[in-house]
Amino acid sequence: MARVFIRRAWLPAVIRGVTIPTEDGDYIVIVNDCLTPEAQHKAAQHELSHIREDHFREDITVEEAEWEAGKA
Repeated sequence: MARVFIRRAWLPAVIRGVTIPTEDGDYIVIVNDCLTPEAQHKAAQHELSHIREDHFREDITVEEAEWEAGKA
């Protein structure tokens, strides 16, 4: 089972969060530390939906992944 590590870090204002898959099958979710706590929570939930929906495969576009994650 994959582990998910959530961290906060300064990111450019246009980036709310990002998920990085690791070589060993885990995920690192980085949430923008400049956001309000509520916005950080929403960004983390959005990134977790990318993991749940398996958006890290090659047969899905960024646009499709963002649309699916936005529905969650």
